[in-house]
Amino acid sequence: MNQTYYCFALLMAFVVAAQATVDKELDEHYLDEHASSEFYKPPANLSSYSPGDIVRSKKLNDTGSYDYRLAYVESKYRIFYRTTDSHGNPVGAVTTVLIPHHPRNDRLISYQFGIYTASPKCPPSTCSFSSVLPSSLVNVLLQRWVTVVPDHFSVNNAFGANILGGQAILDSIRAASSFDGFNFTKDMKVALWGFDAASAPTAFAAELQPEYAPDVPLAGMVIGDLMANTTGNILKANKNESSYLIPSLITGISKEYDVINKTIIENLNPSQSRNFLSSERACYTTLTTRFKQDDVLEMWNGGADVFKYQNVSDIMKNLTCGHRKLPIPAMIYHSIAYDLNVVTQVDDAVSSYCEFDSTIEYIKVTDTYRDVSSSFTTLSWFHDRVKTHMDKWNETPLNWTADRLNGKSLKQACRTRTTAQLPQTTYGLNFRTTSHDDAPSTKPLSNSLLMLFSFISYFV
Repeated sequence: MNQTYYCFALLMAFVVAAQATVDKELDEHYLDEHASSEFYKPPANLSSYSPGDIVRSKKLNDTGSYDYRLAYVESKYRIFYRTTDSHGNPVGAVTTVLIPHHPRNDRLISYQFGIYTASPKCPPSTCSFSSVLPSSLVNVLLQRWVTVVPDHFSVNNAFGANILGGQAILDSIRAASSFDGFNFTKDMKVALWGFDAASAPTAFAAELQPEYAPDVPLAGMVIGDLMANTTGNILKANKNESSYLIPSLITGISKEYDVINKTIIENLNPSQSRNFLSSERACYTTLTTRFKQDDVLEMWNGGADVFKYQNVSDIMKNLTCGHRKLPIPAMIYHSIAYDLNVVTQVDDAVSSYCEFDSTIEYIKVTDTYRDVSSSFTTLSWFHDRVKTHMDKWNETPLNWTADRLNGKSLKQACRTRTTAQLPQTTYGLNFRTTSHDDAPSTKPLSNSLLMLFSFISYFV
């Protein structure tokens, strides 16, 4: 028995160490092509391009990685395109297009990765896309759906500027759909996916579509852990595990709004200025270490009170979700225990959308201790799902998305449900299988699990 406990403890330590190694290496994946290269530089005549026009493109070569997830991508392209900033000015952005094996040319998914920094080193397009594909993206590719992954805060990396983010997402879809080599049909349908730090710009893309891009044929949207209120997120993040988000959001938003630059950046305490501004050159892993548990709001004159200033409050209000009707059905789910969001602020955003007669399925998840995107990458997957009297949610976001792309209509309604079962095909270890004979047969697992199974086999 003692030996069993010893082996189990050793196994657990191995899993944790393996996951820590993966997390530590995430920043290294962003060194594939630094954003200072010529590809990322906008041309002098960018204003002569229309929103969504392609400026340049390139086919990406495989990295030579042995990672099994590359099996789901037949080819990859990087596109530099023109979009519009928060003030109506032209700005460049980059998107990555992932082509699965035997792709359908009537389906397109815009998949927004969570971007947690204003650094040019860290947007999705600078990633190798070899060993950081989440299970939800793998599942999308298994359906043979072409997927675009935009750097939705533009080449200026204005993290938190949600109006810019929404417009960049829509223009990324325009750029991909017009690319000569993809041959999309005229009846192509598009679905939006965005989680955590990508949730708000994804929601803004839907909000802005009728006015900014009515030509983009959106059919539905799935978002999780909606960061609906940027001010609320900043105040909630202070002095806890998510403190790193504050300097990233402030530096990102200041790139679009000079009021934030003058009110906060130019009023940083001299002893904190260098540390605070270093966030603009750091990726997720470094940020979480550097600012963990810090009282970031005390790093500038005025502290939290600056968000009460009228000029600052007006800007932050414009970055809040819920000001417009969602023109497409939306599935919104939220982990009640998520340590960054205030659930009442998500409730408020959903209520606002519903007042505009939006069609929303709002699912509150109670049995994940943190955000839905990480709940199955921790040891929580060892535990059985909680069995309670609450409504069990069995319809997965993937099936729901397929229905929207297939034109299956939904009755206009707003429905809120509480569940104790996280949809496992979104982020997790249980992958939706495909009925297509021509799709890859290998079932994906996390790198940590591969190492874990190897470890177990040693003792069997």
